[in-house]
Amino acid sequence: MISEDNLTIAGKIPSSISIQLYEGWNFVGYPSLIDRTVGNALNGITYEQVEGFDESVPPYYLKILADSDLMTAGDGYWIRVTEDCEWVVYN
Repeated sequence: MISEDNLTIAGKIPSSISIQLYEGWNFVGYPSLIDRTVGNALNGITYEQVEGFDESVPPYYLKILADSDLMTAGDGYWIRVTEDCEWVVYN
């Protein structure tokens, strides 16, 4: 790939994706094409904390996210849940 401009992806976009989360910390990618706030994206999931990448916070480059912060397509997040659960994300 020379640049992001020449990348073509073909296929069907699923209407929903299920991700198994286990009690404690889980590192997952946000699989929706629709940006949502943490609160909306994790609606129905009992979580204690969500962390995302922030280049301005060395040395770990992690920021604790508020319910009003956005989760965006393709980004990875640390999600701490209080019990095993299934997270269903819709497109």
